[in-house]
Amino acid sequence: MRKVNYYIVRHGEILLNKLGKAQGWVDSPLTDAGIETAQRLKEKLEGISFASVYSSDLQRAYQTAKIISKETNNIQIDPRLREWCLGSLEAEPTPIFLNKILPELNDISSEDLNLHLPEVCNAIHQIDTTGMTETFDEIACRLKECLEDIGYQALNTGGGNVLIVTHAFIIKTIVHLFDYDKLKSISKIANTSVTKICFNGEQFALEYSNMAY
Repeated sequence: MRKVNYYIVRHGEILLNKLGKAQGWVDSPLTDAGIETAQRLKEKLEGISFASVYSSDLQRAYQTAKIISKETNNIQIDPRLREWCLGSLEAEPTPIFLNKILPELNDISSEDLNLHLPEVCNAIHQIDTTGMTETFDEIACRLKECLEDIGYQALNTGGGNVLIVTHAFIIKTIVHLFDYDKLKSISKIANTSVTKICFNGEQFALEYSNMAY
């Protein structure tokens, strides 16, 4: 049976990562360390032939995809792979970001946030004053639709491997959707880590997540 293997990469380190600030749609270029780790990942993935390459439309993801991909002219940009929008919480220092959302989460501890992604996302949506954020269901819907479209397109040409460069909350959402229990072993999605899922035309299966190369 034909199938599609998705190699889903978190972008390289950016300045806001280095400064310990929350980032969603706010963007900045890769740091020197981010460029270096993306180049190392490219070397590690040299033996894998990618039928197609997709990137979020945010600069940090596209810049990472350009480094990793052998065919930079063939990167397909899809805004459905964009990170969660944090609205009025964008670029807040992480401790302040947490202090603002935790009171909305009914005694959920900061250590357990990954296990309660819908509640976290909806708390951000409630706190936001910009009107730009999405609910968890809205994000899950656009993300699943995107992955299915990519998968069907690949299957129509024989299946194979697909490279996707996206963001931490999006990758956590993918794990939540396709193998929730694996969230228990994830604290943070590392920059340039790889999460692999497979699609057979009917269902998705998570093979591994947050693997550092």
